[in-house]
Amino acid sequence: MSQRYERLATLFPQPILFESRRRNLQRFLSLPQLIPEAVWFPIVKQWIKRQIPRGQPLQIVLDRTQWQNRNLFMVSVVYQNRAIPLFWMWLDKQGQSSLSDQQKGLRPVFRLLKKHRFVLLGDREFHSIELAAWCVEKEVSFVFRLPKNTTVQPSCSSSFTRLNELPQAPGLVEHYVQIQVTQKRGFGKHNLAIRRKRAYRQSRANEVWYLLTNFVDVDKALFHYNARFCIEPLF
Repeated sequence: MSQRYERLATLFPQPILFESRRRNLQRFLSLPQLIPEAVWFPIVKQWIKRQIPRGQPLQIVLDRTQWQNRNLFMVSVVYQNRAIPLFWMWLDKQGQSSLSDQQKGLRPVFRLLKKHRFVLLGDREFHSIELAAWCVEKEVSFVFRLPKNTTVQPSCSSSFTRLNELPQAPGLVEHYVQIQVTQKRGFGKHNLAIRRKRAYRQSRANEVWYLLTNFVDVDKALFHYNARFCIEPLF
């Protein structure tokens, strides 16, 4: 980090000594006002207004990445097959984010996008039924990928079963409406889409998507979730 300060200080056009320029930069970048909501959100608002057609739902992607001891939580918007950062924060722990971490990162974004329609997308880290129930409470559309060992109750007359034990025909989509997901009670019922990719030629693709969503239209759920992968080039 000190080397970066020195590089910036070298380019900083202040007619003062190098060491003074470096200290000035350190003090400036340490200001508590320099947070995404104050600095970045006004820019994002104008950019969305100019670049995203009015009425088009935004695709908002949740993700987390870790470099050595740095654990970064990121919320981004998809634009032209790329993810543009909206809000980010460092987690003061290693490993996966908790529900409270996710809510803390999403609340500023919800306020930023309160005049827009958007769909929240998350991989298997963001599969909790608690997060889904919170999105329903906030009237936010979502598509979250579930781990294969998640248990569901496909119908009121059936018992709970693991997702990977449900029918999964290659190339076809299985769709379940308003079913109990996990055996936790008090979180309502949700929709489930299962898509297993068909293998082509030499490919032996066996990837299965288990998608928890509040979309009734399964094609919409699949369309939006496919955009989640746009965040990988960003990282």
